[in-house]
Amino acid sequence: AALEEYSFGPQPLIAHSVQSLLRVPAMRHNANSERVFSTHRAVIVDYGRAISGGTVSQVAVHAALEEYGRVWHMEQMGSKWLVTFQAAPATSALIASGALVVEGAPEPFPAEHYQVVGKKSCVEEERLLHLMENMKRATKSGSMKIEDVREPQPIAAGTSFDWSIRLTNRGTQPRTLLSVEVPYQPADAPVCFSLLKGTPQSKGKQGLLLSQTFSHTQAVRLVSRPGTAGVFRTRLVFNFSTYALVHEVAVEVGGALDPRSLAPRPPPPPPPAAARPLSDATGELIPALPPGRVCKLPGVRLLTTAGTYKGVKPLQEFELPADIVKTVEGRRGASFNPWKTAQNYRTRLHELLWLEEAQQAQHTHAYDMVRVEVEPVRDYMDANGMMNCLGPSELLTRVKCESLLAEKRPCIQRGDKVIASRPGDGTSRWEGFVYIVTHNALLLLFGTEFHAAQPTPTQMNLSFSVERLTHRLMHRAVDEVRLSVAWPSGSAASAPSADGDTSEKLPDEGETIAASLRASGAELDEQQRRAIGKLMAPASPPVPFLLFGPFGTGKTRTLTEYLRIITGRKPPGAHVEQAAAGAKPAASRGAKAGGVG
Repeated sequence: AALEEYSFGPQPLIAHSVQSLLRVPAMRHNANSERVFSTHRAVIVDYGRAISGGTVSQVAVHAALEEYGRVWHMEQMGSKWLVTFQAAPATSALIASGALVVEGAPEPFPAEHYQVVGKKSCVEEERLLHLMENMKRATKSGSMKIEDVREPQPIAAGTSFDWSIRLTNRGTQPRTLLSVEVPYQPADAPVCFSLLKGTPQSKGKQGLLLSQTFSHTQAVRLVSRPGTAGVFRTRLVFNFSTYALVHEVAVEVGGALDPRSLAPRPPPPPPPAAARPLSDATGELIPALPPGRVCKLPGVRLLTTAGTYKGVKPLQEFELPADIVKTVEGRRGASFNPWKTAQNYRTRLHELLWLEEAQQAQHTHAYDMVRVEVEPVRDYMDANGMMNCLGPSELLTRVKCESLLAEKRPCIQRGDKVIASRPGDGTSRWEGFVYIVTHNALLLLFGTEFHAAQPTPTQMNLSFSVERLTHRLMHRAVDEVRLSVAWPSGSAASAPSADGDTSEKLPDEGETIAASLRASGAELDEQQRRAIGKLMAPASPPVPFLLFGPFGTGKTRTLTEYLRIITGRKPPGAHVEQAAAGAKPAASRGAKAGGVG
């Protein structure tokens, strides 16, 4: 009779419920008894009520639990705390350890199984399993429309703020909303998001049926601590009967955010060499991630391996010549041909790569900072909107600064290297990495003893640099390219001859355009002139044109000349488009650049 109450719809799920109790991975049975244990939840014993009494912060407990896996929920039950992990292996690992070790706690907190007892506990266990399974196949809004019903303005620190989020079904099929969930945040964290009354789970076991155009309005509350500043995010999970919908919420606390700070910004003007003494700092370099250091921050391994070459083939350094800019600029003159030929192909490509690297280094050093205050960070919001609490060995360093975001390089990006040194102290330098870039701050990763070795407050000089491995690989590619491919001179009918001619006949208008380009003296070879002629010739129906060639063979130069022509004489149906930031411009009925370059 009790099993008949296990229902999320009009029909009792009797068979499903029995199967859930006996076979689903959300529960673990003891082989020697009738006890049933949860595999997503565990219990830690709060001896002396150190956690509930505030002797040990919930932030520290949360950080210690995150060592095992992502924490979904945590709640007090008398002298114990019930912890829910998103992944079952995290629960098993915590229980296998026997106790939770928390920084600053007088003694470890014993970890135990959570026993599922009674009908109510079984129903909650089944609901938890359903939620975790749905979150594995979380999706975007789809046919659901989500609206934040609030003004986009900052919230004063030390206050609470309530607003609503409206979910509307725009599809034709009805959907059953079982619950609205929000991940756990420690009560003593800088900010805490919570759901107010009106969740579907509080209205009954049947869930909320959202027919076409029907909506559900969910009240949300944010509570911030005094002195808090920044943009804080969390995720709302709308748990439906067959899937989960995840919506990110972002609220700024403590100051007005200028929308212009999020817009792409032009690169700053390169400072003169005399204004950049930071790169010349000397002293012992203390590594951020020395051998033997264990750091469990997500993606930290990429910081150490991004500049490490692990290939079998030898890779030269291809050091940047100190006078590369003067060398190239000094060649300017009437007799200097700026375009590449088969004879100067490798030399010109090496020089262009070095010029690009020199300019990138110059622009990156424009972000160097002098006497900037840095502070330790014990928690941060990740890209998924989850609050992450850090242990003492994984503290990050925050640097408040102007917006360093840009549409593309040059700007400071995750993974860039930074060298920190104290003003006036040349005895030691600290290696670090850029871990997170926000609209008004950088989060940096230094060695574990960085903050302990500095006075409070701390002022540092920061110098940024970019890893060279990518440039070195491109230099090697230039050396290994087969000139017979980049500059074909075979006699096959389909291949261009040494003078650039081909056997393919252009339309009359295309031949006329190619001839006019020869007469104009434009610095184009015959292949480039014929490509432009074919681009300009009318086609019926209009078709895309693929401009293919190895890097350095003049695709961009060809398109530039083509675009210059059509700005004064635009073929019928032609328009210019750019597929992505940094991509070569394309014209349709025109051309799209492609190739191995």
